[in-house]
Amino acid sequence: MVRLWSCHDFLTRVVNCLKSEIEEDIYVLLQEDLFNNCDMRLSEWLSQERLYMLAHKAIDSRRLLAVLRLCLEEVIRRSDIWDADVVLKAKELLGWFRRKVRIRVRYRGEPVPFTLILCSKSGDRKLCLRSELEAIELHISREEYNVSVEASTEDGIAKRKLTLDMFKDELTIDLNEDDIVEPNFYEIPVEIATGEGVQLNEHFLDLLLKHIRLVLVDELGNVLSEAHVNENRVAKLRKPDAIFDGRLFVRAHLRLNGDEGRRLASILEAGGCRFEYGEIEINPAEVRQRSCTVFVKQRVVNRLRLRFSDTEAYRCCKQEDKILLEEGIVRYGYAKSRVRVSEWLGVDKGFAYSALGSDHTLYEHQLKALKLLEEGKDVLVCAPNGSGKTEIVMLYALKKFMENPEGAAVLAIYPTKALTGDQEKRWSKFFIVANDFRLLKLPALVVKLDRDTVEEARERIKTANKYKSPLIILSNPAFILSTLQNGKLYDYLENRRILLIVVDEIHYYTSKDLSLLIKMLDYIVKCEEDLLGKAGPRMAFLSATVGNPEAFSREIRKALDKEIVAIGADYGKHRRGTQHVYVVKADSEAEAEKVVLNYLRELVIKGGKDIEKTLVFVPSRNLAERLMKSLSEGVAKHYSDLVQCHLGDMSLEEREEVEEDFRRGKTRILFTVKTLEVGIDIGDVQRVIHLGIPHSLNDFIQREGRIGRRGGDSESIIIVLNEAERKRVEEYIKYIRGLSVVSEAIHVPVVKTDSLLIKRIDEWLKRRWGSLKFPKEVKLTKDLTITVKFYSQSGKEFIVRGAKARKSVRAQDVVYRYLPGSIRIVKGINYIVENITKSDTKRKRYYVWLVRAGIRSFDRIWGLSLLHDAKIYYRGLKDLIKRGNLFTVSDIDKIFKVYWSLADDLLIVKVVEIPLGVKLVHRFIEEEYDPVTRERVKRIRFRCIANKPLPKELREELRLETVSRGKLIELRISKDSPLLSVLRETLAHYGDMLEKHYKEIDREFYEKTANVIWLSRRVVEEYVHLATHLILNLISEVHRWRQEEIYHDVEVRLERDEAELLKALYEILNVKKEVDVPLRIRVLFANEVDLVRDVNWFKVYKRLKGYKEMLEEDKLEACRDIIANCYAFRCFVTPYALEQLLEETRENGNRVKELVRRVAVILMLAEAIVKRVLDNACVGT
Repeated sequence: MVRLWSCHDFLTRVVNCLKSEIEEDIYVLLQEDLFNNCDMRLSEWLSQERLYMLAHKAIDSRRLLAVLRLCLEEVIRRSDIWDADVVLKAKELLGWFRRKVRIRVRYRGEPVPFTLILCSKSGDRKLCLRSELEAIELHISREEYNVSVEASTEDGIAKRKLTLDMFKDELTIDLNEDDIVEPNFYEIPVEIATGEGVQLNEHFLDLLLKHIRLVLVDELGNVLSEAHVNENRVAKLRKPDAIFDGRLFVRAHLRLNGDEGRRLASILEAGGCRFEYGEIEINPAEVRQRSCTVFVKQRVVNRLRLRFSDTEAYRCCKQEDKILLEEGIVRYGYAKSRVRVSEWLGVDKGFAYSALGSDHTLYEHQLKALKLLEEGKDVLVCAPNGSGKTEIVMLYALKKFMENPEGAAVLAIYPTKALTGDQEKRWSKFFIVANDFRLLKLPALVVKLDRDTVEEARERIKTANKYKSPLIILSNPAFILSTLQNGKLYDYLENRRILLIVVDEIHYYTSKDLSLLIKMLDYIVKCEEDLLGKAGPRMAFLSATVGNPEAFSREIRKALDKEIVAIGADYGKHRRGTQHVYVVKADSEAEAEKVVLNYLRELVIKGGKDIEKTLVFVPSRNLAERLMKSLSEGVAKHYSDLVQCHLGDMSLEEREEVEEDFRRGKTRILFTVKTLEVGIDIGDVQRVIHLGIPHSLNDFIQREGRIGRRGGDSESIIIVLNEAERKRVEEYIKYIRGLSVVSEAIHVPVVKTDSLLIKRIDEWLKRRWGSLKFPKEVKLTKDLTITVKFYSQSGKEFIVRGAKARKSVRAQDVVYRYLPGSIRIVKGINYIVENITKSDTKRKRYYVWLVRAGIRSFDRIWGLSLLHDAKIYYRGLKDLIKRGNLFTVSDIDKIFKVYWSLADDLLIVKVVEIPLGVKLVHRFIEEEYDPVTRERVKRIRFRCIANKPLPKELREELRLETVSRGKLIELRISKDSPLLSVLRETLAHYGDMLEKHYKEIDREFYEKTANVIWLSRRVVEEYVHLATHLILNLISEVHRWRQEEIYHDVEVRLERDEAELLKALYEILNVKKEVDVPLRIRVLFANEVDLVRDVNWFKVYKRLKGYKEMLEEDKLEACRDIIANCYAFRCFVTPYALEQLLEETRENGNRVKELVRRVAVILMLAEAIVKRVLDNACVGT
């Protein structure tokens, strides 16, 4: 038998026989090559080189090799017809198909663990070969399987399908980023945003991006991964290794290590730039996240966009020769040290830029305070806003945490929830950056702890306690007191050591609240030292405005038995800004009003909502409201809350809301009658306008001290109304020129630890020492207890609903302003209180429901028939309310319960206030003949047109009881009292009714005259209140106390029955007879910590005498000053009618005598009250 051996034989006997199983292109390629070599021995043709050549010619080498394998298998199967050399060569090549191949995998040039996955073409078989870093050897035919590689890289899982090279024994697979199928990183594009005036070139941008580092953190602040920004401005942050259910955040910070970092810091500083880190929340489902933007901003320097001298109002004044003075006064900044933030902490400069905006040098007072704290001393830092007081305590806390983080805590106390919320953002940002820079072994946690956040805060504190992370608790004194009273403070702190106690805005507290706060802090310190065996915490008291800081620090030192060092801000030589002062002469109040309005309108037209914060002081409430209304309804009508009033008779909550709007910049123009309370932070005021100037230098300096606190330019526009004011302003300008620290004119906080209340608390604590509890109430006498609380003795919470925003109000405000039927004007909108309901969930929570005051709501609550009976056109209801011609007054039954105190000269008095209902009062103008001037004059009259009684159960729910200590003065209205003339003028329109019904006194008569009795008592109470307000303002001026330090109240009660009072009123009004009025008046001056004892009543009496002399010399100016001092904070009685009369004197000079007569009544009442105090004519029952 002849054996086959040639290529031609292979073509005809094998390839052609398998043609049906071979694809066309492969068949053509084999046929062509075999035909060209038909005479070649097949054993020579069957070589690796030939197969390699054919594989490269083929479109698909895998298919070609598969065909060749079939052909070779066919040769071996029919080995009987083929030459022995050919069969041997075929077997050799088939073995080559199944030989070993070593495969290794690399990623970015480095070996990585990988898995080879071999899957049969039919899909019924799969083989996985796992390797760490070594190569894998394959012993399987590559044509029978689909081969792929899967590698675990630093960027995630990479996969690639392999096409094996049949002619190599080793195969190295280099994977790259394109092979990543399951990334374990997030791609974060980084952008740089610039503020106004900042321009960055490409070189600087590249340098900045090079030093930006991104961190991936969890909710607790743990840093999970970090990454730099690559040349494409993208950072790749590694995902957490474990499955994470919580929220993840990415933050971009500035790292300034090395020479390049220092060079970048120098560039930023030279350009006056501030850096703000960027933050985004991660979407775990996405690899490519949204951009993280960092900000480079110019350091803000306050400039006046429009000065008074650049306006038309100024040019008009200049043309009329009304500008008396125009001067620019240079202000200087705080003295700086040579130590930077990063140097003091010993950290990367980038931390200071990310946490504080820049790596600035510390002020001298900051460095001094930090050194004293490190030496173990406590500090009282008194420095203006923007001088870095909060930075002091944050830097000290961070340094202590860096030294000893485990189980350490900081307790920061702020007086209000709003301020706590603001400070929480600052503390959180600072310690977030510290955590991101890994300055602490464990991430610090900042927690806001108050009644609204207690549930969330408790869980976060538990987590911090579990890991012993550093803890910063921000709270308010009322909540800290409640935790002490319930024994829960140390449940929150567990076994932590309090490193630092911060008390911010120390000037905010009244003497009672401050004394209680100091006692509470003293107890916490003693618990730490004596009961828990820990080192006592450092204490830092912070304030922007404290009069006589040295004396105040001595008071705290005495109360706490600790060394307290007072530190003030010294001024350096670098220029901080210019204060432009203008003195403008006005011939009348109307002309002054016109100047102010024209200037403010021009400001609003040209600046819109971006005008500088402007504070306008005016002499009367009516003028403040009129100016506000004119601006609000004119050029400012398109800007919500751009213009507002801050008035003394507003409720505490309304005033705080206005202050918050002004501080945040929502309100830009704020009108006020008397000086805004010193110590209230209203932000960076750049403009003050004085429409008239106060008689007191103290008040004037307080007003001027409001502006330019945060640097930059500012201006003061002083409008003088007469020659006396012009002379005073010349003296005042001297103080403005030297105005740097005005502590001599600032209110002094008062601590009274020797008071009866604090002594009773001390006794309670001694009896229960070791209980870690604070008293909820203490006994002042055997039968009388007082609740230990901050701000108020009432434990009830009232929430107003129905207005624009839900807000809390004090119990006293509810009783005097929010009883059902009361009319309230909230931000220019008329409301009526519809009802008061009790909460179903909280025992001491009540809801006050407001509805818009319209015809339907008024008819539902009061009834329109009342207006018809009173001859009032109800269609003008809205205007009546807005103009103050229709208003409501709470009818309160007030009782003074007096307890003798034999130990000293102060009485213990419980004031009981029971709301009876609401009176609807109509104010109107009536013409009558004045026998003095022999002319017909217009007089303001009031009449009570309706009464809305309060349900009995609600009376008891709203009942108020206030216990205090002080002096009680009793007055009676004798026939020679100046109050008789006031009663005669006010109640004149009731004379006819009294004449008609006097002879037939019956039940119907009493019902009709009930309102006359109420109104007469109301008039007496109002004038006595105004006299009391004048005394309080003088006490404040003499002692530099806050006006509300002394609690005041007035009780007016019938001495006999109503018939006697009606008879007296009839004789006064109709018979024109001077008779004694059977009303007993009692005036209370009190304070819960016995401050009344410290009042220098003799100096107050001398000031009253000075007012009396001034009234004789310059009647109109004296009246204006006295009326301005008849306001009292948190009191509901205001000199509204007197202000109206003061305004009318501008149109009718004959009304001056009437005005002077009424003001003289207030002066005489005030003088009589103070004389009784000096004569020790205090009463008790």
